[in-house]
Amino acid sequence: MLNALSEAARVVKTGGLVYVAEPLAEGPCFELDSPVEDETEVRTKALGAIRRTREANRGLEETGEVRYPTFHTYRTFEDYREEMLRFDLSRRNRFEKLEPELKQRFRRIGKTTDDGWRFLQPMRANILRVC
Repeated sequence: MLNALSEAARVVKTGGLVYVAEPLAEGPCFELDSPVEDETEVRTKALGAIRRTREANRGLEETGEVRYPTFHTYRTFEDYREEMLRFDLSRRNRFEKLEPELKQRFRRIGKTTDDGWRFLQPMRANILRVC
């Protein structure tokens, strides 16, 4: 991520913005997913990479940090399973082993809507200006 952010800083025109959005390691969606894929460490490292990029590229200044909600909606638990495995097939064994627990979490944590089950995923966006 540090290399990608450094490259973004290099190619963006002076005065331009680099917008970095990351899901936070919190909230119902994170709570649902974490037994299969706990991204706490990855998210901490992502924020650290943003901070290090700012320090390594004197031409970058942070103009703000915004937190905002996003939502993931699944018609059924099977739709949730399909999405989790579509992104990373190496999750299959963990998912299958934890499936009974995940089904319970899905029903307990999710909010029912007309479209299915809805899960909040808080996000953070860091906006950096190229100087």
